[in-house]
Amino acid sequence: MGLVNNINNFLDSYRPSPTPDLRTPGVQRGMGSVGNVEEPSDTYFRDAIWSYEEYDSSSGGSFPSSQEANMLFTYARSESSQLTTDNSSIHTPPPPDDVTIDKPEPTTPIDIDELVGDDLTIPYYDKSQALPRPQTLDIPHRVSKTRVVKDVVKTNQVRGAGACIKCRLQRISCSTSYPCETCKKAYPQYHQTPEVCCIRYELSNVARELAFRRFDCLLRKEDTAVRENFRMAQPRFSDNVIVGHILFDRDTSKPGLPAVLRNYICSADGRNVAHRGCTFARDHNNAALQTQPLIDWAENLASPVENSTFEGALESFVKICARSNCLNSFRPEIRTLAQKAHVVKCMYKIYRSRTLYFFQANKLQELPGPAHAEIRGVARSALESSERDLLAELDKFFKTQKQKLDDKERPIVWAALWQLMLVYRDLLRNMKPFGNNAEPLLNAVAVFYGACFRTSASLKLSVEAIKEPRSFDLAQQAELADAFKYTLSLRDTFYQSIVAGVATIDQRLKDLVVAPEMKVLNRRPNKKSPNGRLGDDLVMGGC
Repeated sequence: MGLVNNINNFLDSYRPSPTPDLRTPGVQRGMGSVGNVEEPSDTYFRDAIWSYEEYDSSSGGSFPSSQEANMLFTYARSESSQLTTDNSSIHTPPPPDDVTIDKPEPTTPIDIDELVGDDLTIPYYDKSQALPRPQTLDIPHRVSKTRVVKDVVKTNQVRGAGACIKCRLQRISCSTSYPCETCKKAYPQYHQTPEVCCIRYELSNVARELAFRRFDCLLRKEDTAVRENFRMAQPRFSDNVIVGHILFDRDTSKPGLPAVLRNYICSADGRNVAHRGCTFARDHNNAALQTQPLIDWAENLASPVENSTFEGALESFVKICARSNCLNSFRPEIRTLAQKAHVVKCMYKIYRSRTLYFFQANKLQELPGPAHAEIRGVARSALESSERDLLAELDKFFKTQKQKLDDKERPIVWAALWQLMLVYRDLLRNMKPFGNNAEPLLNAVAVFYGACFRTSASLKLSVEAIKEPRSFDLAQQAELADAFKYTLSLRDTFYQSIVAGVATIDQRLKDLVVAPEMKVLNRRPNKKSPNGRLGDDLVMGGC
């Protein structure tokens, strides 16, 4: 027995120490199963083990057993180590008896001449296997259109400065003077303020660079306070819910928007109440926080008094255009104009509202501020998005002037432009003006409108033009025609109110839109010229 113990002690001195199981985080070396059970702090070594585990698991193999783990951290000792012995450990595989190293034999250089005749190495082109092809390249003769630039220097200067909206839409040459000769002749009253009429930006650029604060006049301090309280303190909602309907005014006979509210409390430190209020329940599907239900709700907010005005009739006509299937035969950009103009008007009415009402259990009260702030946030987001798409569609008119507007498309563009101008007019007329407000954008849209509808031919907005003969929905056709006819019947009254208005914004609309249009409408039609052509006022240009 003594000899066996001596052999075991001798072998133990050369065996590697056992490595603790990596899957047992509470057991440490030298402590066995008894000791401190506290989790060790994260160290670099622990991170390295974790990285190995992740690499091993990602490679597809399972975690090694305890015996394999022991072999994992067993490294071969160097020849200079003093513990090197001839007796190998039980974990060390025996070395091979003889190790031979294969030496590459010297190769002879390849003769290139021998590979020339090899079909696999250098394929041979056989003309008899080629497909038949014509000997000459037959290209149809195309006559290139040459453009002669009369004044190269002037043309380069105009291209550098950019042409104004009016000249681009009318397809005439612009000048580098500010204002240009065309705008100076069309709007002589703005010779000292050329930024009103001679605008050398696209509509999207005007909205983004010159009128980026156009909706800031509708901001409320209550909305900012609610948003900051929600951000700084986590709200705790009560278990009880409040079910009711949201109304635009105190008239309970009008359709309401279903809503589910819930009270909440915000505390910064968990003890003191920083804010309390009532807003929409997060675990319910509230239609008031969705764009399409808000549009459907805003469509029915117009009163009979509003429908008797030009603004109300125009809104109704745009709504019918956006909903009607008769526009399916129109170009996609024309349908987009009607739909986006309708969304802009609906979302603007909701975002502009100062007070909404909540009707619940035969009790009418004002909608809590936090809930109203959330509705206004959804409305503003949809308003800005639809306005951006609408202006982008109008900017395409600068680039696609080869295709003129049809008679049936002209009323849709006319209504969409007026819808935009009325929204900007309301922003500037009833709200406190700020810098970078909606005034530059109103000027740009007004000049755009004046360039598109400047002749008697372009202002011939007939009811029969919007009727689509190929449409089978006769009821929608009749509704669309009646709405447009009613809108045109109120146009003269509205124009007279603009002319008689004393507000600055009404005078701007009078100079840029109403006065030139009334001058064309009141003009007597020219008779045919001796050569059989129509007069100048009937020639359609630009749009």
